[in-house]
Amino acid sequence: MIKIAINGFGRIGALTAKRMLEKHPFLQLAAVNDLANEENLKQSFGQQLNAKFFAEKDPANLPWKDLGIDLVLECSGFFTEIDGAKKHLLAGAKKVIISAPSDSPEIPTYLLGVNAEKYNPAQDDMISMGSCTTNAVAPVAKILDKHFGVKAGFINTTHSYTNSQNKQYPNWRADPASQLSIIPSTTGASKTVEKCLPQLKGKLNGLSLRVPTEDVSIVEFVFLAKKKATAEQVNEVLQKAAEGTEFLQPPKELGSLQSQILKFENKKLISTDLRGSEYSSIVDGSLTQTFGKLIKVLIWYDNEAGYAARLSEMAEFVATRC
Repeated sequence: MIKIAINGFGRIGALTAKRMLEKHPFLQLAAVNDLANEENLKQSFGQQLNAKFFAEKDPANLPWKDLGIDLVLECSGFFTEIDGAKKHLLAGAKKVIISAPSDSPEIPTYLLGVNAEKYNPAQDDMISMGSCTTNAVAPVAKILDKHFGVKAGFINTTHSYTNSQNKQYPNWRADPASQLSIIPSTTGASKTVEKCLPQLKGKLNGLSLRVPTEDVSIVEFVFLAKKKATAEQVNEVLQKAAEGTEFLQPPKELGSLQSQILKFENKKLISTDLRGSEYSSIVDGSLTQTFGKLIKVLIWYDNEAGYAARLSEMAEFVATRC
């Protein structure tokens, strides 16, 4: 049994905990650290939790050593860089997974189905799992680059509103009425994809449009290919990949656990159709367009459920190699 602690029990932290309880008996949720009221957290969680609860601002002061914590899921959004994430190690944890992009060059980014096979347990004590958008677009970018070649591209996401619009973005447009406005913002997805797929380094850029929907987002991947392709050819490649005939499958360390990374749909979808989907990437084949070497693919993703599913699987992947 591997002991897990979650730092930050918001939407991602709580959803990951629920999935761990449902599908990962090998993982024991031993501790939760969040500044919110313990009873309120337990009530909103809606399930019995045997974990110890803490409300410590500084992770370095948490009793991870005394509790025998093997792995911390850093889900607060505040300790994404090396100085902050390392506090969990100083407190006695063995490994840390950050549920957000990290700008620290010392912290590698690994995504299931993309580059997780490069994880080195001997030296990777802290890793990032990127963002929900990164997990959505990276598998598709990997496949399309292999078949058509990516010369340059844009990753533009239409993203449901999040708390980070008001507390993390310096962009002044993020302040007013986030649940009533379309708010242009930045996204680090393009740079994080380049970290996972270094052959695309320097070839990607993008932006984010935050929209007044509660959950489910869609990302548009537009790129200039090295050769011409029709929409039918692009869809055929992605459908075959989703069916598993060539797509990089989850690491064998996940055992019988089926990771839902890539799905291909041809029917016309709207965002509410995808609520609760645990796929990282849901390619909407009905929206694929091409113009010579210019290719556009749209990918749906539940930015909460899909990401939490991958995070729980990554926790098991890392735990099996502790």
